[in-house]
Parts: sequence; C-alpha cells; structure tokens
Amino acid sequence: MAKGKKVLTPGDVAKICNVAHRTVQKWFDSGLLTSYGLPGSRNRQRPVSELISFMKANNIPMTSPLITDFLDAEDRGSESISAN
Repeated sequence: MAKGKKVLTPGDVAKICNVAHRTVQKWFDSGLLTSYGLPGSRNRQRPVSELISFMKANNIPMTSPLITDFLDAEDRGSESISAN
C-alpha cells in the first residue's frame, strides 16, 4: 500500500481491519460496505474516508499502524491510534 493512497483494495481493507479477505468480500456482497470499480473490471475499491467512517460506525478498532498512513490531519487529531 502506498502512503497517501486515496482508495483501498479489499486486501488493504482486510489488513487494516484485521479480518480475512473473504470477510471483506461478504461485507461488499451484503451491502454493509460499499465499493466501486471500473466497468469491465472485477477489482473493487473503497475510498479511505469511507472505510474510516465504516470502522467508526461498526466499532472496529483503529489499532493497525497501516491506518495511520491514511488518516488526514483532522482525523489524526481526533482519533487515538495505537501501534500495538
């Protein structure tokens, strides 16, 4: 994952949320988590800002050091991030 990246792949989401890739696919399939992709492509992407909102709404801890690369200055000021 590149620092400053604005969209995440399902694999990125799985790593950040500390869940299996299949769990992320189920979230997309059930509509719990939305994504978009380019026409004709099976790849799904999720904006970072929406993932942060999803994590907050579903009480998913933001303890992954990976998420700190994506938080903007406002979120960094209001969130307590620990790198266990």
